[in-house]
Amino acid sequence: MARTLREKVIDRLLSLYIVNRCKTKHNMDCISETKLQKLVFYSERKLNRNKYKGFNYRFIKLLFPTYSEELRTDLAVLTDHEILDGPYFKENKKTKMILKDFSELFDRNREIMDVIDSEVDKKALVPTQKLVKNTKRIRWRNGVINDLKNGTPLLYPIEEARANCSFQIDKEALEDLAICLSPKVSEGMEKAFDELRRGRRLTHAEVFG
Repeated sequence: MARTLREKVIDRLLSLYIVNRCKTKHNMDCISETKLQKLVFYSERKLNRNKYKGFNYRFIKLLFPTYSEELRTDLAVLTDHEILDGPYFKENKKTKMILKDFSELFDRNREIMDVIDSEVDKKALVPTQKLVKNTKRIRWRNGVINDLKNGTPLLYPIEEARANCSFQIDKEALEDLAICLSPKVSEGMEKAFDELRRGRRLTHAEVFG
């Protein structure tokens, strides 16, 4: 099942958050896609075990060995429109701006963010090849992940009905964040945020001509 707009927005925000935490807490200037795929996988895996609905990615077994095509797509969108720098991912001015202006969402969803923080903090500085090796050894039924055929599903988003808590975002914040993460808006967002901070909300025509 395809992700909803709400799920895509939350996924992209939390992915930006992980890149930022790697920089601010662990002094990592950039992060490879392989490492980022692992940090998101472990975070979502732990969230699901706690019955917390945060990330909404689907992961399958591939060479490195956990992979989400949806995550790759999100990272491509974010970098193509300069909301995140790549291909070795690092934050930029727009990344910091979004995280700052929507920081209240992280405070509101502290239980979910604490799980993500814990997983990122445990694994961010583990060398990528070692992290890949450790991931291949994760138990899976009667074997380990490394024994599975490529393409085997490994992780699904937890269903809303089964979750003890879900990432909370109100309609207004969701709409604002969706605009900020939209390719059509990336060029005008700095001007829009500046005006919002001054207490003036620009019209669509004023921002995009």
